[in-house]
Amino acid sequence: MKYKALFTALLLPSLGQYALAATNSIAVPTPQQQVQINNLQNQINQLQATAENSPSNNKFFNKMGNIIMLDTANPFGLMPDINFSLAVIQGKQKQLTKPVVVGGYIEADAQAWGGSLNIPSSNYQSGSNLYITNAKLYAMGNVNNWVTTFFSLQPSTNNASGTTFDQAFMVIGNLNSNPLFLTIGETYLPFGSFAGNGPWSNSITTNDFRISQTDQINLGYYQNGLTLNLAVANGANNTNNNSTYSQNLEDFVYNANYIKSYSNSFNYSVGASYLSDIRGQSPNIGGAYNSTLTGGKNAAYDLNGSIGYKQVTLNAEFASTTKSANFNGVSTGRLSSWMTTLSYAPVLYNQITTFSVGYSTSKNANNVPYTVSGMYNNLPATGTNQGFKQQWIAFVQRPIINNVYLGPEYDYAKTYNNQNTWTATLDLSAYF
Repeated sequence: MKYKALFTALLLPSLGQYALAATNSIAVPTPQQQVQINNLQNQINQLQATAENSPSNNKFFNKMGNIIMLDTANPFGLMPDINFSLAVIQGKQKQLTKPVVVGGYIEADAQAWGGSLNIPSSNYQSGSNLYITNAKLYAMGNVNNWVTTFFSLQPSTNNASGTTFDQAFMVIGNLNSNPLFLTIGETYLPFGSFAGNGPWSNSITTNDFRISQTDQINLGYYQNGLTLNLAVANGANNTNNNSTYSQNLEDFVYNANYIKSYSNSFNYSVGASYLSDIRGQSPNIGGAYNSTLTGGKNAAYDLNGSIGYKQVTLNAEFASTTKSANFNGVSTGRLSSWMTTLSYAPVLYNQITTFSVGYSTSKNANNVPYTVSGMYNNLPATGTNQGFKQQWIAFVQRPIINNVYLGPEYDYAKTYNNQNTWTATLDLSAYF
């Protein structure tokens, strides 16, 4: 732009005489004016050549563009939590090819909630507010064709303080050459699927059984839609009822999942997972062993599947412990939950718009705490006999511009003691 300005400033006084005289014909410069134009053009060409051969900001940013890219073509924030490391190296095969890939995610929610649910030591029962509920920064490093690093930073957005590594791991593997890959670090354990959630609220099944970020060693296999995992993770470092489950590498996860798609737009998936001990793990059922539930080692398993045709998809999942726990010396029975979700995603006004309704329920989980959807600045959890027994989640989600999604959602739940709660949320999520 500065060269065009120089050209204009020097040329206009010389051309003014004949340019203003031209009305119904095209003005032709005189030989003297043509010489001036040629001289000016030569000066501009020399300035451009000097700029291109000098360490200018433009050259610096062009060079950085060969090293760093944004993940907007395949946002990390839209990748599935389960088998996240696999999704990262699959992205490496396609769009995420630069040595460094960076991205981010921010989520804001306007909420109103109400109902008869009365949580002890909380003023949760009804209210409304606006929150920044999530904010993350991502960085992926393609060290070479076989080694990939990844971490995400999550600053606190509620009353808690500090910034934490949400995930931090290294993946060794090259799916173009070998179906095996090894994940070492902190990420989600490969247990279950948990696809039946809304833009903000989680289903009962997800809330009770999804194992979140955990230090692990995960040997995976992926080829032609088949995913296999064997993960080893730390047990908990808690003592409950004189029974200690130590922090040794003694928890195991076995996982198998298969996805198949056909050219006629028909697709399906099936999956199964097994966790050797749920005590001390991150789901509310595992966390309940720290305070209310007692008992020995208790494994869990998960069965999940989906079937879809064109824009319609039906998901279903069932998860359960293998043994009963005790509450105040009374056996609770096996803790379990199942969910199903029906989604329809047509193209409306040139954008995919998802309509979804889901139902989830639990059994023998009356004393398992459930973190409710509203009042994010306090994140209250239900108390004794207030576990969620039934829950419905309905939402519509649509991109309003590239990588910015708007999602109105309604969440309604009943507890084991026949209290109820509802949360209406307007979710806005941006990925950059």
